[in-house]
Amino acid sequence: MENNFKHLLNGSLAQYNDNVVPKIPVFAGNDITSEVYYFKPGQVLKLHRHPSGEQIFFFLKGSGKMKLGEKELEVTVGSTVFIPTGEWHEITNNNDEEMVAVQVTKVGAGAEFKDV
Repeated sequence: MENNFKHLLNGSLAQYNDNVVPKIPVFAGNDITSEVYYFKPGQVLKLHRHPSGEQIFFFLKGSGKMKLGEKELEVTVGSTVFIPTGEWHEITNNNDEEMVAVQVTKVGAGAEFKDV
């Protein structure tokens, strides 16, 4: 498994972008799907929710903060965050280093974004 994480961090999937937080597919099965997000310093995955499925985030590199409903959590390497169906959430890299997070979500969970 360690080699797989190194591939996500430094391999061909590693794609940082100055304008958006890239969402790179890792796999898609019949029931679950996974993507990896590459955050440059200061980038935000905007407030959104999944009305038809749960989600789990695993943080592999860097640190930041995650809004989950009314809570604000500090996340760092090794953090795992479970997001219940329909819960609003947002992730911010509020540090000077790159941050990498992998998510696993139910296929067909949908996504709704909130204008703040």
